[in-house]
Amino acid sequence: MTHLEFLEAGLHNRHIRFVIGNKILSGIVVDDVFDKKGKSKSSHYTFIESKNIVDWKDAEKTNDREKMSSLSTVVDIEKIKWGEPYSNHRNLPFRGLEFVQFISELIHKNENFKNLVVESPLENSRYRADLITERKINTTWEKLLIEVKVFPTFTERRLREVIEKLKEFGKYAKGFHLVFAFPGILSDKDNALIQSSGIEIWDINYFAQFFAKEIATTPHPLFQALFTATKYVAAHDKLIVELRSIPAGNKNNDWSKYQKHIEKVLDYLFGSDLSSPITEHSDHFKINRRDFILRNYAETGFWAHLRNRYLADFIVLDAKNYTKKVTKKEVLQIANYLKVHGAGLFGIIISRNGGNTGCYYTCREVWAMDKKLIIVLTDEDIIKMIIAKAANNDPEEIIRQKIEEFRLSM
Repeated sequence: MTHLEFLEAGLHNRHIRFVIGNKILSGIVVDDVFDKKGKSKSSHYTFIESKNIVDWKDAEKTNDREKMSSLSTVVDIEKIKWGEPYSNHRNLPFRGLEFVQFISELIHKNENFKNLVVESPLENSRYRADLITERKINTTWEKLLIEVKVFPTFTERRLREVIEKLKEFGKYAKGFHLVFAFPGILSDKDNALIQSSGIEIWDINYFAQFFAKEIATTPHPLFQALFTATKYVAAHDKLIVELRSIPAGNKNNDWSKYQKHIEKVLDYLFGSDLSSPITEHSDHFKINRRDFILRNYAETGFWAHLRNRYLADFIVLDAKNYTKKVTKKEVLQIANYLKVHGAGLFGIIISRNGGNTGCYYTCREVWAMDKKLIIVLTDEDIIKMIIAKAANNDPEEIIRQKIEEFRLSM
């Protein structure tokens, strides 16, 4: 980008996402450069990564130039290919139509596909398929119906909705093989769920592997950066393996092991946007104690929205290593800690097996009566977030979807 393009795009001194080389970065680009070698080029600017913004601003208040320098790097804005300001309302870097268009270009260039149709109406129905095409399998051609989603990860409910939608499409597209395309990676359980329904998965790894040549010749700064290299995430990631290895219950001090592991997971998932977890924190009267507190000083994006909408100045979390589902009791315990003039009104219960019916109805009651929003995450939700983070996606997408599902169920 030239200086003028950079300024006209509204990227200067704002929280932004941008592409430079094959990397998608987020943070703030400002004028002054604190590089020890000095400002060697007029297009060199200071870049403060998102996770360092709060500490950098604290150092700026005391004019601690050395610390400011340690928390920042230098970027050459002439090497930035694409950028946009972060949005409080849109947590994704691109829209669904953009992704569909990019996939259609890849398919069009690949000699193993033919007869591509975008937004194809299905006969005798009100439905439209995102993409219809044919794929060469040895010497025969196979018809494909492709459903495209822009989200990189999904709650179980969202995933089942995708499956049901594709199954419904299949009733009107006889003889078509069903495909689900999205820019992320699923957990083993989610992959098995989709594949058991006879649906093929096109994820980040599929695009990087099978459309490598087409991606290289399809100019798009964001998608090329996203799909250029295979973003493989082992299903047996260390954090996931350890989570699965801890039995539910409290034999052999398993409760403490689970709590310590969840602390490590939370720091991995959100340490760059929020604070590291504050553990075993109680209120002034020592009556209500919570497992974890995360400070929320985010100025833009999803966490800023939570603070503005739900007074979530702090994210309050409880981890329950129960063999059974959590109940009404556990919801009321965390609700007692949530206060307008205290930690705020947003809390999360992390439970091995989710919540029972009483838990769900109590969450509804404390939201309707006291405006305290409490959601419940399971082991599988945590695994989805670990995978999303490892694949350079936003793990908080699962929390956002959980909130939407809860609010829309009221």
